[in-house]
Amino acid sequence: MRTIVIGAALTLLVGATAFAAGSKCDQGVVKAVGKAVSCECSANAKASKKATSPDYTKCQEKFGSSCGKAKGAADCNKQTSTCGDIFNTVGPYVSANCQASPSGAFLE
Repeated sequence: MRTIVIGAALTLLVGATAFAAGSKCDQGVVKAVGKAVSCECSANAKASKKATSPDYTKCQEKFGSSCGKAKGAADCNKQTSTCGDIFNTVGPYVSANCQASPSGAFLE
């Protein structure tokens, strides 16, 4: 399931054209987005299990670091938005696709 979520996130959020670009920057940003989605989905699952609010602090910090490092390659072809703008696309995707079931029936 996690692999499906990450794959869908990469395709929807960043676009499949980034894979053909051959740019270290583009590839690094795509990878950072996938990890951010996975991290936030995991945080939602943990929070649901404990009946608390999810804490995305670590997810945001890791994404900022990874995206900044990728942007440092300075050869971006497709990922021309700022890391902050790119990260803002993660939240709506996670909200729409990574919510636990109300009964907890689908928790791992």
